[in-house]
Amino acid sequence: MTKILRCTLIVTLAYYLLLVGCPHRTPVWSPDGRKVLLLGGADREPIDKPASKLWLVDLPEGKAKGSARPAVLKPPQGGGRLRYLAAAWLDLQSFAVLTVGWENGEPVDGSEAVWKVTENGQAWARLSGPPPSAERTPRRNPVVIPAGGGKALVYATGSETVAAVSLAEASGAKGGELFKLEQAEVVGPGPEGSFLVYRPEEGESGDLELAAIGGDQKKRWSRRFSDLRSEIAKALGKKPEEVIFNDASSSTPDPDGQTIAVTLVFTDVNWKDGVSGYLALLAAKDGALLSVSGATCLPGKPSLSRLASGGYWAWAVLPFVDKSSKNTAVGSFPIGELRGSTAESRGVRLELKDLPKTAIQGYGLSPDRQTFAVAVNGPTTRLLLYSVSGGKIEGEALEISMP
Repeated sequence: MTKILRCTLIVTLAYYLLLVGCPHRTPVWSPDGRKVLLLGGADREPIDKPASKLWLVDLPEGKAKGSARPAVLKPPQGGGRLRYLAAAWLDLQSFAVLTVGWENGEPVDGSEAVWKVTENGQAWARLSGPPPSAERTPRRNPVVIPAGGGKALVYATGSETVAAVSLAEASGAKGGELFKLEQAEVVGPGPEGSFLVYRPEEGESGDLELAAIGGDQKKRWSRRFSDLRSEIAKALGKKPEEVIFNDASSSTPDPDGQTIAVTLVFTDVNWKDGVSGYLALLAAKDGALLSVSGATCLPGKPSLSRLASGGYWAWAVLPFVDKSSKNTAVGSFPIGELRGSTAESRGVRLELKDLPKTAIQGYGLSPDRQTFAVAVNGPTTRLLLYSVSGGKIEGEALEISMP
């Protein structure tokens, strides 16, 4: 690659990393689906900025979910005035929270920190390692992976850099940097304990790649954006130039370990009107494209549910019910084998009345793929829980208001 071409690619990627992505405050499910971490804040608080509040929602099983107990978490003692960038569960009892100091409506330079939180949010211990990026982290979910004989947290830090920090305690210090990846952006969890990034491809192609990286820093597999674009075009009966994306914004491995869903989007500063993109189902072993569907969705984490008889359903919040309405909607659409003209393949469009696009903070499926959670902002931050089966919604939504 020539020096000029490499510099141009780096500048272009930097522009994308700062201005695009899928900013969201998607509900963060615990591994067993019994608890949810929810970032939120004041009415009309911009969702691509650090959140002013963080709640821990305890969800009893079955019908008792109606007695859910949400609690606002207090910042660590001596932490000052903080805003919350992102959160990730480490195990059933602990989670990581990424924060930044906040003064006069702006983040404080050099105040970014990563915390390990235990005892239902009561105990906060700061991890050593590079500070998270206050600009990029709200647009990305940190990822927990096995690494260094234990676990590590992978998150955006510095200038177009992804860091992996140990969660182990050693020599009285908590955590510590394991490695960094330059010119990369974290996408989400990958297959077999890896994580996905997108970055400039090595060599002189000038292309971007989606890569699965293990805790040993070794590449499991990678896919060129240009190749994925051609394969998606062929699968959808389009020309390659009609398939446009510049970012991989999130990923969700299937519980069976055989597949992984990746959201490929074209984004700009008008993301509030909806993000156009594709939900691609890839093979976990090599990243081969298995099936794909396209849609325009609000910022969040589109995810897949699966029928016992085969086939997948994608779930997201849409910026409109249909072309004649401006109301948002919870929507499902088929991906793969279910495509066709049958009633089963048409999915649902559940209108969210009186909820403007700016009220949708994020959304995502529970680990068992049976509950679709939508975070809603307004005078009160709320969590809407829908029981789903295949591409259908069962019953009314359970609404939980945050204190």
